[in-house]
Amino acid sequence: MTSTSRPPGRNLRYDNVGDGVVPVVNIATPVFDAQGDRKGVLLLSLDWQYLTAGLHHAMSIDEAAQPLLVDAQGTWLLADQDGAMHFGRHVATEFPDIWEVLSRRTRGQADLGGQRILFQLEDIRTQNYHSQAGKVHSLPGYHPWRLGIMFPKPTLGSLLSQDLAPLLVMALLYGLCIVFGMFWALSSYRQRFLKQQAQQYATEVRDLYEHAPCGYHSLDADGRIVKMNRTELDWLGYRADEVIGQAHYRDFVTRETRDAFEAAFQEVQGQNQEGSTECELITRDGGRLPVVIQATAYTTRHGFVHSRAMVFDLRERKQLEDTLARQAMTDPLTGLGNRRYLQGQAAMEIARAKRSGQPLSLIAIDLDHFKHINDEYGHDVGDSVLQAFANQASKLLREGDVLCRMGGEEFAVLLPSTSSAQAMQVAERLRNVLETSPVEVSHEVTEDGWLPYTASLGVTLVMAEEASLKPAIKRADRGLYAAKEQGRNRVHWQAV
Repeated sequence: MTSTSRPPGRNLRYDNVGDGVVPVVNIATPVFDAQGDRKGVLLLSLDWQYLTAGLHHAMSIDEAAQPLLVDAQGTWLLADQDGAMHFGRHVATEFPDIWEVLSRRTRGQADLGGQRILFQLEDIRTQNYHSQAGKVHSLPGYHPWRLGIMFPKPTLGSLLSQDLAPLLVMALLYGLCIVFGMFWALSSYRQRFLKQQAQQYATEVRDLYEHAPCGYHSLDADGRIVKMNRTELDWLGYRADEVIGQAHYRDFVTRETRDAFEAAFQEVQGQNQEGSTECELITRDGGRLPVVIQATAYTTRHGFVHSRAMVFDLRERKQLEDTLARQAMTDPLTGLGNRRYLQGQAAMEIARAKRSGQPLSLIAIDLDHFKHINDEYGHDVGDSVLQAFANQASKLLREGDVLCRMGGEEFAVLLPSTSSAQAMQVAERLRNVLETSPVEVSHEVTEDGWLPYTASLGVTLVMAEEASLKPAIKRADRGLYAAKEQGRNRVHWQAV
């Protein structure tokens, strides 16, 4: 139930047709009736030139184009036509460059000089055709066939001679490619420039964050540290890996100020989403760092994420406040406490005396003839006398005694746990030391370079039931005036 065809070139024969001969191909195929019984064999002789003539017309897309058909042996299978190729010629031998292109690949195109070849393989052995006669088979060794077309390779001149439209399209595409390439180059350069700027900006921002003059940190909902800049880490004395993700911020807050911190942190997590407080932080070496914390909340639609806080070092402010407080409470000339300082100390000492039942005494002191010293020797000498008195009295008094300058040449001494008799003894010793300790001055002031001076003193008790020091100061002043009336350079007791 098979038919067999012998391709051209295998037992080829020529028959007389008209004035010449043409190649023919013989085909034998069995014949069957309707019941499938074999009735005989049908023999056909086909005009191969006629069969392949249609191929010329079907593939002639150009007058110069030429179809090609070559078997596996390299034999040209098309009927005779104009050109170098003739039926039965051996392409592999006579045209090796063409055969090399055809035998190397199963399909494709190739340029040979001025010719371009488009081809593909057709293998009848892998393509089954069903009919009533069954399958068609070919003799082995002659397949696959190479089917293709050859035509002159297009040139710019040929394109121009046919139509300007392709050239214009090509020119437009070429121009667009150039413009796109330039745009891409500029865009790429711009992107690299912007990327460099962004990286530089990010580095500067991070450096600013890490080394800002204030501390920065972020806490999660539990108060755990999720971020902290280098400034605050240096303040605390820790490394980042010891703190971030490892410690709660409240652990660095002193016990005395922890409640204030917790209250402010709750405000940040609450509706206000911000809070601030002053507190003290404990550094690694055990020191205390006064700070003020101002924080806000970072939230999403899911709720609180973490806090963002700025921390300001208050050490300089505290030092300034302490300095201002000392200046407000200190006499700048002598370095002693002033009247305000005495009142503050007296309030504490009166309260202590009430609790302990110990006596509290007060001495009022006025330097004798001090106006005469200023008028006679000048205010510089007068200032020297005041400073000399402050030094002498500070050496004589106990550590807990409070010596203050009330103004001008007036001074006061608060004596805790001191009876009236003890206070009179202290006043007398002080009077005697001043009398025997002249102030050293230049020889332009006095011949021997020393300036003597004295003081009058009034002594009284501070009563426990008195709410302030004012009543006692009035009594001590009355004793002072009495001492002056009695001739100065003396001590006078002023009873309650």
